[in-house]
Amino acid sequence: MSNKLMELPEGWEIAEIGDLCILINGRAFKPSDWSGTGLRIVRIQNLNNPDSSFNCFLGDVESKFLIDNGELLFAWSGTPGTSFGAHIWNRGKAILNQHIFKVLFDESLIDKSFLKYAINQKLSELIDKAHGGVGLRHVTKGRFEQTAIPFPPLNEQKRIVAAIAALRDRTQKAREALEVIPALCDKFRQSVLAAAFRGDLTADWREQNPNVEPASILLERIQVGYGAIIQNHNRYKNEASTSDRDFIKKNIKNFPLTWELAQVRKICNSSFYGPRFGKDEYVVDGVPSIRTTDIAILNRM
Repeated sequence: MSNKLMELPEGWEIAEIGDLCILINGRAFKPSDWSGTGLRIVRIQNLNNPDSSFNCFLGDVESKFLIDNGELLFAWSGTPGTSFGAHIWNRGKAILNQHIFKVLFDESLIDKSFLKYAINQKLSELIDKAHGGVGLRHVTKGRFEQTAIPFPPLNEQKRIVAAIAALRDRTQKAREALEVIPALCDKFRQSVLAAAFRGDLTADWREQNPNVEPASILLERIQVGYGAIIQNHNRYKNEASTSDRDFIKKNIKNFPLTWELAQVRKICNSSFYGPRFGKDEYVVDGVPSIRTTDIAILNRM
């Protein structure tokens, strides 16, 4: 094919997959062929999920269906996004099941990993051409062989593979670094809150404002304003005991002198539960209903 189909670097060509390799489909097994011992049968799930179990076969098998480490395979049937793709087999001698091609080619002329990447780079195009419905699709051998890929010289194929490997290593390291960020953010948030309520975050401000009204006076003013409410809640009026207060002040490093310990009820007017709504009561318009999940989202902002 002509390289006029797309702009390519000098020395590259466009090649159809069928011009580069020979495809051998796996053997069709019936459930009655399966055994608990013998050679493992490689199905599509064994390519995509290393934890997937194997069926085995004890009978004779044609050599063309046998695979071993280093074989390039292509899963051509299944669910888009999960099943299709080229893989290099590395789990020992086995038997290839149907719906998977064994890809044979001259490894002295084509880099195996390059061909795998070149095929996978065309997956979207292959799936668009596949037969079947939304859930299950099949790429025919003819369509697969006619798929065109950019084809560079062998030395450049190897350099492309090395460059992809380096980028994948960097991507993996970045992914691992990102995975720990949520936990670090939670720890940081808690440490900030702890520092705030030890007075660490406002220590400089207190030094610059030594005559600020102490919290003990502020509490007295709050209690005066809420006197009537507090009298109606006598069963909640127990002050923090002197021993509790001394213990907290002793164990909180540098507890500010002008701070006080206060029960939440002393600085809140009142609290109450919201109403319970049934699913059939929710509507698109109207006053928003705040749920616990909404509070969790706000706390992460």
